[in-house]
Amino acid sequence: MKRIIVGLAGIIILLLAFSTQAQNLLHSPESAIFDEAHDRYLVGNWNGGDIIQIDLDGNQSYFNTDLMGVAGLHIVGDKLYVCSNGGMYDGLVSIDLETGGIISTIVFPDKDIVNGVTSDNSGYLYVTDWDDGNNGDGNRIYQVNIADETWSICVPSIIRPNGIEFDEDNDRLIVVSNYGSNSRIYGINLDDFNHYLIGYIGSASGDGVARDNQGFWYFSDWVYDYVFRFSPDFSSGPEIIATGFNNPADINFNLRDNILVVPNFGSNELSLFTFVDDDEDGVIDINDNCLGLVNHDQLDDDGDGFGDLCDICAGGDDNIESDGDGIPDDCDACPGFDDAADFDEDGFADGCDNCPEHYNPGQEDINGNDVGDLCDYLCGDADREQPVNILDIIYLINYKYKSGPASDPLESADVNGDFLVNILDIVYLINYKYKAGPEPECVVWI
Repeated sequence: MKRIIVGLAGIIILLLAFSTQAQNLLHSPESAIFDEAHDRYLVGNWNGGDIIQIDLDGNQSYFNTDLMGVAGLHIVGDKLYVCSNGGMYDGLVSIDLETGGIISTIVFPDKDIVNGVTSDNSGYLYVTDWDDGNNGDGNRIYQVNIADETWSICVPSIIRPNGIEFDEDNDRLIVVSNYGSNSRIYGINLDDFNHYLIGYIGSASGDGVARDNQGFWYFSDWVYDYVFRFSPDFSSGPEIIATGFNNPADINFNLRDNILVVPNFGSNELSLFTFVDDDEDGVIDINDNCLGLVNHDQLDDDGDGFGDLCDICAGGDDNIESDGDGIPDDCDACPGFDDAADFDEDGFADGCDNCPEHYNPGQEDINGNDVGDLCDYLCGDADREQPVNILDIIYLINYKYKSGPASDPLESADVNGDFLVNILDIVYLINYKYKAGPEPECVVWI
């Protein structure tokens, strides 16, 4: 049965699980992988050891029933490699993808629990041997020659290695080590097999690892029921991508359809997370540095995480935006103020306009006092000569009754603040200057 639930933005979650019409064949699923050649998912049951095939409609059937304690799965060519623990086939088992029949078993005599498996580009498989704490074995990684199935211990000492994935870009292995209070992520160079710490998952129960088409890394957490994500170079993360699982185990990424595959060991379900690519540029939305625009190359010349096609501030950091106006600081014409707030519509934000109530696109300021000329006046100084005196009264009389020039701005002559310049303002100034009347009270004309 298929059941769809809501996930994070850009993610569709599909659960393939028990149906009332059909028996659920998943029993403590420890691993899952997408078999692109056959359009199906293969799921390994820890309990019972069966490998279950699930088609794209969610229909389940047995693929192989010969094994025990199935853990990691990995496909190379027409073979499925399986970490099998116990029974007749105890080790790394190869199975024919067409028939489901067992081809061979590679036995590691001193193994504890073979857990994860991956392959490089040079014809080798790598298998983690996880120490369950019962007999002290494990804690190593095997290298297997695919052609002749010879093997050796390439990493003799690494604490409780679990999930493993090949990092093609850096010719190394990425391994989850779930030991102590904080699961480690190790890198292992394939030229000398030295391992080194890359980072931490953030809990003691890291399990699987997978990688998407853009190189982002995903890790499952067995106890906290999370899936975490790291950037391709591990410079950022862990970021919680999804929650609500039930013991998520050895995860896989369906690269064809951009689907994260998560087996839920505790609930006998398979979670499929489809990552949306709305602009269809080949980069899933959660990784896309320019949502809504096609940019296959993801160019980001200034390195701020915003693709060039979406960059608000080319050459600057779009992430630093202090005043909340949506304009990054490096390109903000009026830092500290809202660039969109422009009351007089003169192209200068109010916070940086030297005369915010008057349209003055030239920002003229003849005396250099940072107050625009249109706003830089003394109320009642009609002739702009300062101070207010008899000459201003004469100036207003000439303006009103002898076609003289108007005051600039005209509101500087509106001394009684009634939004008009008339005989009342002349009387007001006479009273102010010669009869101890109130001071001029100009208002801003809008």
